[in-house]
Amino acid sequence: MRTGSGPDVALDRQDPPFIVVVTNPGVDKEVIKRIEKLPDRHNLTANIWLVRSPLLVRDLCNELGMGDDPVGTGVVFRLNGTYWGRADQNTWDWMSRAV
Repeated sequence: MRTGSGPDVALDRQDPPFIVVVTNPGVDKEVIKRIEKLPDRHNLTANIWLVRSPLLVRDLCNELGMGDDPVGTGVVFRLNGTYWGRADQNTWDWMSRAV
């Protein structure tokens, strides 16, 4: 593990990064299946993913089944390009490429 930080200003990337939090991963298996179909994702914990998508936050939430026609529960946050913390190398690699 190591600490690290991202740039103070988000870099121009094709698809913006998001954090997806599934609030009940033991029950919301369909949401998790949908997340795992996304081509650019990194699993942080059993219920938290970093993902990139061209969709708006509401549209991504709907596509994952946590919005207008829900199959599960959760929250999607768009990242602003600033981050700090302690994590494994795979997490920092994904963050440095995506954020």
